[in-house]
Amino acid sequence: MIDYQKEREYEAEAEGVPAHQIATVGAVYASGITLIFPGQTTASTKKYPYNKSVTFAAGDKVYIAKARGTYIVVCKI
Repeated sequence: MIDYQKEREYEAEAEGVPAHQIATVGAVYASGITLIFPGQTTASTKKYPYNKSVTFAAGDKVYIAKARGTYIVVCKI
């Protein structure tokens, strides 16, 4: 039996979007973090939610996970 989270991961992978990946922090705002994805040279304009118990800074390598149609910044690498 496949649980809901694994099912969502399989769906994301089938769509060509990895469910988990590494990115670089572009900038940190109270409302979210901009990300520089692998292969990109500039930060996203979208601000992504993040784990507020961790202090992030521009340039940090971070682990991100796909959830509910967006990425969530989970932790520093």
